[in-house]
Amino acid sequence: MIEYLQSSVGIIHKSHAESITSFIKEQVDEELEGDTMESTMKLSQKNRLTFCVEGNISVGKTTFLQRIAYETIELRDLVEIVPEPVGKWQDVGPDHFNILDAFYAEPQRYAYTFQNYVFVTRVMQERESSGGIKPLRLMERSVFSDRMVFVRAVYEAKWMNEMEISIYDSWFDPVISCLPGLIPDGFIYLRASPDTCHERMKSRNRTEEGGVSLQYLRDLHEKHESWLYARQVAKFFDFVKKKKETTAAENVDDRKGNDPKVLLPHESGLWLPKGSGFPESARSLDFRRAMSFHSG
Repeated sequence: MIEYLQSSVGIIHKSHAESITSFIKEQVDEELEGDTMESTMKLSQKNRLTFCVEGNISVGKTTFLQRIAYETIELRDLVEIVPEPVGKWQDVGPDHFNILDAFYAEPQRYAYTFQNYVFVTRVMQERESSGGIKPLRLMERSVFSDRMVFVRAVYEAKWMNEMEISIYDSWFDPVISCLPGLIPDGFIYLRASPDTCHERMKSRNRTEEGGVSLQYLRDLHEKHESWLYARQVAKFFDFVKKKKETTAAENVDDRKGNDPKVLLPHESGLWLPKGSGFPESARSLDFRRAMSFHSG
């Protein structure tokens, strides 16, 4: 399992692969301890591990999820795959409107409408998958990439005006605060160059994406990097520098306090905004605010 996670899934650090493997084993062992309806209900009610798979258009998110779902027996029965609700965007209401196509055709007219509906469909999708009993749930994208990447992109392109961005901001945080299921335990960031994504996009030939430019993919790439990569790298090196400047005793005191920290790979932890460890802090309002700030 550990070798598969490292070689095929792409989890680089062995400690992370070991943590995921241990988690899966614990959940499966608990399920096998009792073969009754009560044990099944108990398992389904527990908080599952939820990761959101993020990345640029055509970076390979769907392929990544399909490989996990269909190409390995070890994970097939343990992981629930929740793909992006593209079908809902292509078939809206009794008249079967295609809001995805409308957005790409007239972005200035439909940017806010599309992003608003994307949020609604993600809420619907989270509710539909929340009752599953599999210990791991992988969701394609999240409301946070909508906010930190796509809404920012359309706003900067002037496809969403000041009034519309203000309306979006006014309801985003309050709604997230009421729907903790939308907050993942972590993110899996798939990285590829904009040029690679552009070639893959042309190969899959999705009708609605015919007008998506390489420059737009570059803008999205920059925003993904700023949100999920650059910030973490900066925090990591800042932590390393501070660690060298402190004594062992001070480090112990810091661990007892509430100061933000960055978890190193060998600590078997995940870095999250505000520096708290997984999974309790992933449910905090501070996390919501950190992931929903408009500024990069």
